[in-house]
Amino acid sequence: MPDYTFFICKLIFDEGAKLSAEIVIDIKGASMNTGASIDAFPRKPNCYDNQLWTLVQSALHTGGGGWFYAFQSKSSGHVIGIKGTSKEQGEPGAFLETQKANGRRQSALGVLLSGN
Repeated sequence: MPDYTFFICKLIFDEGAKLSAEIVIDIKGASMNTGASIDAFPRKPNCYDNQLWTLVQSALHTGGGGWFYAFQSKSSGHVIGIKGTSKEQGEPGAFLETQKANGRRQSALGVLLSGN
């Protein structure tokens, strides 16, 4: 069984420099459907599964000899993928959604980079 964790995308501190909120990757509305929207939402105190993720290594190698990975949800088993792109001014460049894990498309794969 894989280990699941929260992927924090923002920390919010109050005026006293105490942590007041963790913003995490979340499946909007705790949906179990393929194509559900992904959003950033305050971490829920009771560890809801729609906010828990694991990294799954794919069978594809990067050009540098590393691996491609997908973020897989604990709640649905779906992975985060990119749906379409838009080049219209004022439109987002891509939309994140859940996709079925088996037969992962390349839009669901990414590379982990060091922060150094």
